[in-house]
Amino acid sequence: MENLTAGYTFLGFFLFALGLVLSVLWILVPFAVFGIKGLLRRQIEEQRRSNELLATIAQRQQIFADTYAATPTTVVRERPVVPPL
Repeated sequence: MENLTAGYTFLGFFLFALGLVLSVLWILVPFAVFGIKGLLRRQIEEQRRSNELLATIAQRQQIFADTYAATPTTVVRERPVVPPL
């Protein structure tokens, strides 16, 4: 009978500790969510700025490629040098 009582005591203590931890987390989670909102807004703003910069770089590369692809290039061919006899 004593083993049964000790088991119930341990189970009661475990459930009490688990309930205490869960109640503390239940109280703290909303503060964490509201605290993260500002960070997420800044992250989205930085992502938009990065996308704009990448679009600008892509446009410049396309202009550069179009400019140098359209210009004709001069091909110089050298004649082989034959030594005199």
